[in-house]
Amino acid sequence: MLGHLTSRDVTAIQIDMVFDGKDREVVFGSVYLPYDSTDLPPSKEMVSLINYCSHNNYPLIIAIGCDTNSHNLCWGSTSNNRQKDVCTNEYADQKIS
Repeated sequence: MLGHLTSRDVTAIQIDMVFDGKDREVVFGSVYLPYDSTDLPPSKEMVSLINYCSHNNYPLIIAIGCDTNSHNLCWGSTSNNRQKDVCTNEYADQKIS
């Protein structure tokens, strides 16, 4: 576990595995973005995780466990909320899948 990147809302682990045909260190992250947060996403913790992976050139697999609490009609929600634009744009900018 990456203790310096883990908090109440983020859990991050780093493992060695074959990725894109090479032995690589890969980071897996599980992120919860509370619906009642006064800060727009991404959270500081999520940004720290993204920056750590970017700085160290580690692939980051995060969407597996990401609960953004964002609502957007484009992915089947019945309404939009203020988090939807930030999440949609942030994920596109960071190429998170």
